[in-house]
Amino acid sequence: MRIATIKLIKKVIEPIIELFVVFGINYRSIVIMIKEIYVLISSKIFGKRCRIANNSRISIATGISRREVRKIKSRLLSIQILILTVPHL
Repeated sequence: MRIATIKLIKKVIEPIIELFVVFGINYRSIVIMIKEIYVLISSKIFGKRCRIANNSRISIATGISRREVRKIKSRLLSIQILILTVPHL
């Protein structure tokens, strides 16, 4: 990755990290959120024929182990089901 790209990414991420600190969100929580977002985006981008990418493809693209990808996808699915089944007020 080019140095200019890294500098730009740091500049974009810095205010977001500042918000995490202000709201008291710890590093572990941030890592969990980032991994979930990473899996979501890569499953859409790297899927074939309008389907969601499989765990192996996501693992290769993200560097997250297949086992962890499976856990993350399972957790995201359960959250999505919970959101869809809870009645809105």
